[in-house]
Amino acid sequence: MLYITYWVFFTPKGSLRFVDQVVWQSYPLIYLIYTLIRGAIIGAYPYPFLDVARDGYVVVFLNCLWLLALFLMLGSALILIDWLLANLQTGWQSQLPG
Repeated sequence: MLYITYWVFFTPKGSLRFVDQVVWQSYPLIYLIYTLIRGAIIGAYPYPFLDVARDGYVVVFLNCLWLLALFLMLGSALILIDWLLANLQTGWQSQLPG
């Protein structure tokens, strides 16, 4: 909660772009690849939705697509909030006298 408060009140707004999500999704993708390789080697997976031994690769792939869609929606919401806050700041500052 403190990080969100800090971001809302103390960081410059309007700099996020939709293409930034590609970078944001790189860490989860690298972690997914690592987890699947490690799971195949040791036979254990850290999360039930990634358990290839139990569900198979098709189900795990579909689970990952759902998570990707969720992350993309959350990232898009963050970018839209950033844009709205930037417009509110600009509108608010333009109404100040001086």
